[in-house]
Amino acid sequence: MTSPVPADDTGTDGTTTGRDVRAKLLDAVERMAGDDYKLPRLAFSLREIAREVGIATPSIYRHFSSKEDLISAAVDTGFTLLLREIDQAVQECTDQEPPAVLRAQAAAYCRFLYRRRGLTRIMFATHPANWQPDEPLPDHLGQLRYRWITAVETCQKQGWRIPAEITTAADAVWAGVHGCLTLALVMRNSSEEALLAHVAAQFEFWPTT
Repeated sequence: MTSPVPADDTGTDGTTTGRDVRAKLLDAVERMAGDDYKLPRLAFSLREIAREVGIATPSIYRHFSSKEDLISAAVDTGFTLLLREIDQAVQECTDQEPPAVLRAQAAAYCRFLYRRRGLTRIMFATHPANWQPDEPLPDHLGQLRYRWITAVETCQKQGWRIPAEITTAADAVWAGVHGCLTLALVMRNSSEEALLAHVAAQFEFWPTT
């Protein structure tokens, strides 16, 4: 659980609100996580984060109890924004056929994570310390998986022949889409347009009847 932000907190200039400083700290973590030179397994320190924001290191503790607390807040922020992007994309396709909705969801997923690669690294490189693989997924991943399951299930109801059990098929779709994203991030010369085209092409192999 992240630490509360005091309503009357200020930054070093005496004018920045505590909520602004908190947002700047989260932005700094994302920036640093997206920098290959600053991210050997999220090894940057609170001192480096404070320097990035331009505040004294002890000021961080007014917003977050530890580096882990700060990273956890960044993870929560990332998944909240990602789920919002997906839901908006799906809502805009409600009057179209389910395959279009699934493609729109996949495109929103890749577009957000491609543009916010610092957040992507944090979101998928960390997990609760007490989580075990045989237990239910953490809430944010569970919500994300539910959206893939719902999208695939809707396609099946509209006539798509799904070649596996729904959850298995949904996991395969998610893995395939995320794999395209990972390749695009590894191949530095891969553009966003090329990534989205590659993702869209994945669905051409699905039988529709």
